[in-house]
Amino acid sequence: MELIIKKVRKGNIRKKVKEIYNSSFPKEERIPFWMMFFTSFTNTTDFFAFYDDDTLIGFTYMAEVNNILFIMFLAVDENTRCKGYGSKILNLIKQKYPNDKIIISVTKENNNSRESNIINSGYLMKSGEKIQEIFIYNGDFKKREFQLFFHTYSNASIVPKIWEDDLKNK
Repeated sequence: MELIIKKVRKGNIRKKVKEIYNSSFPKEERIPFWMMFFTSFTNTTDFFAFYDDDTLIGFTYMAEVNNILFIMFLAVDENTRCKGYGSKILNLIKQKYPNDKIIISVTKENNNSRESNIINSGYLMKSGEKIQEIFIYNGDFKKREFQLFFHTYSNASIVPKIWEDDLKNK
């Protein structure tokens, strides 16, 4: 199974990715899809669809600033879950961004992150209503560095609360 990466642009890809997005994330965790689409045309944001042959299996929405790649959304279509696609998508991202620290935040209740090389940072974040665990690959997590990432990426308009997970650090 060799995955193919395509940028999410217009037409059928965009419509199908939006369906996966809406079915994968609760409304309170989502940002407006139109906003994701338009910011994907900036130099710092990538919005990719992943295909196995001609079948759309999932997508990622992520931002890169100063060799920090933050995967904000990663989802696999509900019809193709539990087949290893999530790990394959992460492996492709690792290959595409080999020198970047890769950070993923996952809602604590929905944490299915079992990728072996991605480790729990011991930090939590809250941007919106849900508390999320922060996972990292290819480096150590530094709270200040991640705060600067948000400051640069969003022109200081996104300021999530980030703190150490007392339960992880005992």
